[in-house]
Amino acid sequence: MLTMRAVADAETVDRHWTFLLQAVMGADPDFFTLLGRFCPDYASRIRKLLLDTNSDISASWLCLDSGQAIGLLAVHPLSTIQARQLVSLRCYLEGVTDKMAFRQALEAFAKQKAMVQSIESLYLTRIFVASSHRKGGIGAFLLSHMQHLQSEGAFSSCSLHVRNDNQGAITFYQAHGFDWIDGGPGSAYRAMRRH
Repeated sequence: MLTMRAVADAETVDRHWTFLLQAVMGADPDFFTLLGRFCPDYASRIRKLLLDTNSDISASWLCLDSGQAIGLLAVHPLSTIQARQLVSLRCYLEGVTDKMAFRQALEAFAKQKAMVQSIESLYLTRIFVASSHRKGGIGAFLLSHMQHLQSEGAFSSCSLHVRNDNQGAITFYQAHGFDWIDGGPGSAYRAMRRH
């Protein structure tokens, strides 16, 4: 039986640490490759963010199957994303040795991201399914939880960004009612929204 559990305490983080680290780092490999180059202790910083109620990872839910973590969902009101990202970046920057090089690389990476326009949107910051459980409906289960959170919070839509070259994710999101809203073929990421 599948259940959802908030990632909100040290016991949950410690019990599912290996899975959480894989889920967080696997969510945006370009960013974490960049981060690993400039911040050697970023794994400990990820743990700090998971336990920080002001971080951009704190509104996360684990999908559990008989107590085993098999999926991760992280969503936030779009209106809070900028502030949450600044908290995350501040945490990472504390451990960066070459701050100027990291800043330049981060700015180049950020230029690839498209902006989602609706401030009343619930934004999907992270979705991850263990490779052993993919193609089994877990992603759809996580999106249904997101839809529940959207209704509960009276958000007008759900939005996300997806890499242009991730055809599997694009097909998945389109099958679940997401449409393109911006970010043309020339950008690495495109924004999608579901009402």
